[in-house]
Amino acid sequence: VLLDEEWRTIEAALHAGEMVSRNFAAVSEELSPAAPSWMKALVSGVLLVRRLREVRAYLGFQRVKPDPAKTVRPDVGAPENWLPASEVFGEGFVLALNFDLLEKWATDIPPDEKRSLKALEDKRLEENFWFLPRVDPIFLAIHTLSHLLLRRITFECGYSSSSLRERLYFNAETKYAAIMIYTADGDSEGSLGGLVRQGRKDRLAQSIIESLDQGRWCSSDPVCSETAGQGLGGFNHAACHACSLVSETSCTAANTLLDRRMLFDPDWGLLSFLEHCR
Repeated sequence: VLLDEEWRTIEAALHAGEMVSRNFAAVSEELSPAAPSWMKALVSGVLLVRRLREVRAYLGFQRVKPDPAKTVRPDVGAPENWLPASEVFGEGFVLALNFDLLEKWATDIPPDEKRSLKALEDKRLEENFWFLPRVDPIFLAIHTLSHLLLRRITFECGYSSSSLRERLYFNAETKYAAIMIYTADGDSEGSLGGLVRQGRKDRLAQSIIESLDQGRWCSSDPVCSETAGQGLGGFNHAACHACSLVSETSCTAANTLLDRRMLFDPDWGLLSFLEHCR
């Protein structure tokens, strides 16, 4: 529900071209005219978020096995009507993606891959990984792209990789997909502006190209690309620390549900699909 509300705000800012309030300031940006046609087809909009507010509340914790029903609340001594929370301000940029194109690609992936993803979703439900999103090829593709881009722009934006975070907006029912890379480590006045700069049209397309070029090959290949069941719960395929993983605090899904094949497989990967549907 929270992601849906955030997406409606982002979508309104994209349509209006600009949105400014006390806690949120954003302006839309175009892709570079020199961007390849497949990128222009995939990226339907770019939003530069010059100021955003993030509030994180501590709800409690579980031990041994995650179970929402057994959450230990922070008010152990006596019930309180408040929660400890932190408020920080930061910056970032959003890539809105063409959901119809992603949906068409996901429909055309091989049946064997669809069965493999179905088995992974069954495992997620059976082993009660409730904190992970539903296994979906579109989510795996945009999640992997987000990690590759995050790993690349940390060399350009002036922030360490652990200071950057991703936020993925994906809903198969209401049909939207987007990636936000942001930092919430700035002071109360905002942040340095370096991350917003990476979303400008003179930099973003090149950063996406470079991140994908780096992600095509891993120093642990062919082991990485051919090994299924990596990472937490075995939910990764073709993703390791050498190519795709980021800091745990930066990832929205505990460094799981990553698969470079979704992007780079020469027969059915998303990039191959985009290049052939031009």
